[in-house]
Amino acid sequence: MLETTIAITYISNGIFLEVPTKMLFRKCMDEACRDIHFEVLLDNNVIKSKASHSMEYAIAYLQKQLPEGIAIACCQSCRYGNFCPLGDMENEIFCFKGISADSREAILKVFIEKPDLLTDRSRNLLSICGAFMPINERNHYTYNSWNLKEDIMLDNKGFDQWSGEYDSTIEGFSKGYPFEGYYDVLAFVQGKIEGPQGSNILDVGVGTGLLTQELYKQGYKIYGLDFSEGMVAEARIKMPQGNFYIGDMKNGIPKELEGMTFDYIVSSYALHHLNTQERLNFLMQLKDALTEQGQIIIADVAFETRLALEKCRTEAGNDWDDDEYYIVMEELKAALVQLELKVNYTQVSGCAGVLQLKK
Repeated sequence: MLETTIAITYISNGIFLEVPTKMLFRKCMDEACRDIHFEVLLDNNVIKSKASHSMEYAIAYLQKQLPEGIAIACCQSCRYGNFCPLGDMENEIFCFKGISADSREAILKVFIEKPDLLTDRSRNLLSICGAFMPINERNHYTYNSWNLKEDIMLDNKGFDQWSGEYDSTIEGFSKGYPFEGYYDVLAFVQGKIEGPQGSNILDVGVGTGLLTQELYKQGYKIYGLDFSEGMVAEARIKMPQGNFYIGDMKNGIPKELEGMTFDYIVSSYALHHLNTQERLNFLMQLKDALTEQGQIIIADVAFETRLALEKCRTEAGNDWDDDEYYIVMEELKAALVQLELKVNYTQVSGCAGVLQLKK
């Protein structure tokens, strides 16, 4: 982990304070920063923010940890600051002073009509100028505010950027939440595959192919589904004869796979992006895609009980991700039985388990 100290301006009771703030991060081979988080001493309290692969979200997470009445004074917390959908730089925000735009669509229209503003109005996330005016509930013009949700949870572009370093990231974070016992979990799933060589296996959220690579080597026919082209590109390198499809599981099984049946449908660390109802709907689709003796095997951050989840949440502290939906078996099992699925669950590590489902 690398670190540097930067001067961040905070505003407290109308007074601007420039305070040295520690920024910790990892530098990857593509020179992008990962796991960015901040530490700052304010009012004799050390404040630590949740980590993110995006500077934008890392700053937002720091703001959420600050005591009431204290805010970061920068473009991102200024009523005139707006992110542009056309902007493609990591550390980029735009000043909208004198421009009326109160929605994402309005902002996009402004830049389409006046593309020179992409250069003229560009600012850095932590910059501040004499036009600074804090956001409040009545005067709030940014379409993504401190309350914006991160969709790490990354969106497909975020996973594309992460794909080249994903495997090494997992290896470096395989202790503690969320990847405690990661390789043990994958090995557990692989050990449950007992069909003959040539059996069809669908890997949902295939990522870089870590789960099914060994099964591919054993002669199984692998089909991989993921919404990240970058991740799929990495999986193709591991499994050049595999069959891969780009699609978001929130939209169900893609048309290219409709009508196909699989001996095994596996997934590792992917279904936590679906809320409970979305997960149940998707499992119904997967059930219909099984052969009669087929099996669904899901490995993910998961817990036997709500108490176990809360214990993990407490231990994880700021690293806990509130934007993800984790399996709690005591709450989910009845719904799975109603779907006429035979259920078996094994807790493999302190924060991960494997769910096996059969018709």
